[in-house]
This record gives sequence, structure tokens and C-alpha cells, in this order.
Amino acid sequence: MGTESRMNKKGFNRTLLELMCGIVLFDLVCLLAGIWFVPEKGPCALGLLLGMLTAMIMAYHMSWTFDKYLGMPQKTAVRMVAMQAILRYLAVAAVLFTILFTGIANPLTAFLGIMGLKIGAYLQPLIHRITVKKYPDPEPAPPIPDSEQYDI
Repeated sequence: MGTESRMNKKGFNRTLLELMCGIVLFDLVCLLAGIWFVPEKGPCALGLLLGMLTAMIMAYHMSWTFDKYLGMPQKTAVRMVAMQAILRYLAVAAVLFTILFTGIANPLTAFLGIMGLKIGAYLQPLIHRITVKKYPDPEPAPPIPDSEQYDI
């Protein structure tokens, strides 16, 4: 149940790619809006870029974590996934504190770029509906069983 469950035959994780497209799309919209409204365009753009890269690394790390640990026994998987989540949040805090204390970029726009991960997660189903028209899924998702089959 490891990597093969989330990737197609070519080793390509379509959901991760669609999530990253959502991150980039959101951060580009923020960048275009920021060009008009902020006086310090350089630090703001660099903050968004660093935030976007951080969000994309976080998305990849989440995908890697799930592929690696979800095939394990439940108790071990829960503990390992939680530990990896804590490592991700510590890494985000390190990025934000580094930006804050060095002053190389705007920490607020960096945070906005990192929040692109959340917006990308909301945009992923929309991006999937758009891309599946041009590039159909080679392996469609299994049908959802009827709720009538189960005693609830």
C-alpha cells in the first residue's frame, strides 16, 4: 500500500502536482496584487517567493510522509506522521524566524506565501476538474459504495 497507491504507473503523483499548481497560482495572484499596493516591492516579492517554496516543500514532504508511513501498522503510522508534521512546523518556524531576524524579505508576505499551501488544497479539486478534461485519469477512482449497504 505504499507509493503505488497514490502514484500512477509512471511514478507520477498527479494530486501533488495539482496542489503545487494551486500554490503557484495563489502566490502569483498575491504577487500581482502586491505589485500595485506595497511600496517595497523587492522584499515583498522575495517573501512571497520564499513562502511559496516553503509551501511546495511542505506539500512534497506531506506526500512523501504519507507514502512512506501509511503502509505501516496504525499505531506506528499515527506516531510517525505526527512526528513528521511537527518537523514540518518547526521548519516553517525556522524559515519565518530567519526571514524576520535577517530582514532579507517581508515576513508577512512569506507567511502569505506559506498559506498558499492551504489555498492550494482548496483549489486542487478545481484544478483537477480542469486538467482531467485535457489529460484524463488513466486509473479512475473506485466508486463510492452506497450508504444503504451499511447499517448506520
